[in-house]
Order: sequence, then structure tokens, then C-alpha cells
Amino acid sequence: MWEIERIYQDQDSIFEGMSRAIRAAKVSVDFETFIFELDSLGNPLLGDLVRAASRGVRVRLLVDGAGSP
Repeated sequence: MWEIERIYQDQDSIFEGMSRAIRAAKVSVDFETFIFELDSLGNPLLGDLVRAASRGVRVRLLVDGAGSP
């Protein structure tokens, strides 16, 4: 069953939710963000994306060039 909408109340639950969804992906992940940094939040997500791709999941990451280093 697809989850249509979820409201998060804090940063930790947002990133845990994204990580959980990436880890559960079976076909594809389309991830678009304005700010993406290789820090304590970005590195784990990047690792999840890399692991998903290594499982054969099609991964697309779109990062805004003005908002990210």
C-alpha cells in the first residue's frame, strides 16, 4: 500500500523516514532536494542511496546547484 502523505514534526524523524523509504525501495528512488551536504545527515542518506543502487534499484538524485555546496 502506498503512503500518500506523512507529516513530520522534527528533523530526526524526517531523515529517518527518508532513510527507511530508500532502504525499502525495490524499483526506483527519485530524490530531489534544494540543499544536500556531505555531513552527519547527508552522508548516511548518500550511503542508503548507494546501497539501493547496488541492489539494482534505479536511483536518481537531483540537487539544486544554488542551494548546495
